[in-house]
Amino acid sequence: MKKTREEYNTCMKPFMAGSKTKEQRQHDMCVGAKICSGKASSQEEAEKICSAPRLPKWARQVLPKDEKALSCDDRLARARQNIDVITLKMKSGEAEEVKAQASQVMNDIFTCFPEPAIVEMVNEALGKFNSMASGYYFKGETKELQRKLTLIREVLV
Repeated sequence: MKKTREEYNTCMKPFMAGSKTKEQRQHDMCVGAKICSGKASSQEEAEKICSAPRLPKWARQVLPKDEKALSCDDRLARARQNIDVITLKMKSGEAEEVKAQASQVMNDIFTCFPEPAIVEMVNEALGKFNSMASGYYFKGETKELQRKLTLIREVLV
């Protein structure tokens, strides 16, 4: 049975109350939303859903159906190849042209290694790259990013 807006708001009040850090408030709001919407039947289930790593918004894309059939070995080989392309394009100043590859790398790694630490590391590097590809950046930023991409590539081996 679907709740009315008033019932949902009443259910959410305990999760929104109190002084909290930004991260704790976001987490509590997520937990409350899962419980109050019925997507989770218990606090523990909601905590598990909200703690699971998520694909970052910049990397979300609709993948072709045959894409889901790829093995992790194939995905990681493609991710290594795309990292090489990204690095070369970055060195030559053509960063704008590889946003799709950055998104594909993030999707491949997220699918095969959904561990929070790995997802966070890749998101930090490629998310920064994605924003740099949209504007101007300094050579120091690209050197640091190339170092992070090399580290990610080594982790994938």
